[in-house]
Amino acid sequence: MARNSARDITSGNSSNDERRGLHAGLATIPQQLTSESLLNAHEVAQLLGVSAEYVWQLSREGRIPTITLGRARRYRRESVLGWLAEIESPRIEREVKRGRR
Repeated sequence: MARNSARDITSGNSSNDERRGLHAGLATIPQQLTSESLLNAHEVAQLLGVSAEYVWQLSREGRIPTITLGRARRYRRESVLGWLAEIESPRIEREVKRGRR
């Protein structure tokens, strides 16, 4: 069995040094980027009351804040709620921002 396999590390068969290194690396991840704060398209769709396909379309078009990880797309809950508040503003206010009035 290889000493550096994920199974060894997670099952406790790794050395103390390896375990400390693993935990030290995890401790350096910024809180706002942990998997707990990232949503997938299905979760965003449920939050917004739309289909996951529509969320993916918004992502492709750059209309919703998206984090792209390879082929996967993830969404920060706080960013999605901020985006939602921004597009919720009254029509006149949006037109002023766009220079239409």
